[in-house]
Amino acid sequence: MDETTLLFYSIEEGDEEKFRDLINTVDINTLDESGDNLLHAAAAYGQDEFAKELIDRDIDINHRGKEGKTPLHYALEMGYEDMVRILLSEGADVTVTDDYGNQPLWSAVVNEETKDDIIQSLVAHGADPANQNDAGKSPLSIARRRDDQALIEIFTD
Repeated sequence: MDETTLLFYSIEEGDEEKFRDLINTVDINTLDESGDNLLHAAAAYGQDEFAKELIDRDIDINHRGKEGKTPLHYALEMGYEDMVRILLSEGADVTVTDDYGNQPLWSAVVNEETKDDIIQSLVAHGADPANQNDAGKSPLSIARRRDDQALIEIFTD
């Protein structure tokens, strides 16, 4: 295996020693075969400390990887709230869309486990609950379809 592949695996496995050994051997914005960068891996596996290190090294926080998703999309899909907070505090773009027209807020709403404070934070950072994806659906329309009064209130306040 090459060093890039090993670095991706070290993030997935949470192997800090291997991560430290390899982080200086590859371009920080290197991509895997699907087009994801190292921060996508950290976000997908909830590796907060690795994410902070990668961000400190100026990784592209808003890189659109597989299916046009950003690390923020991944963190929201997987329910890693601390990762979401890290990404938002470091300037992750809440308006970027994936290949299907979904902003990160969509990922938060579709994952019914997402806590309201995370959704409020996304909205406070500029996420648009009325933004329609390529299928003509929005986070607000999903909340209304579910009759989720708490979400509707967040979105319409």
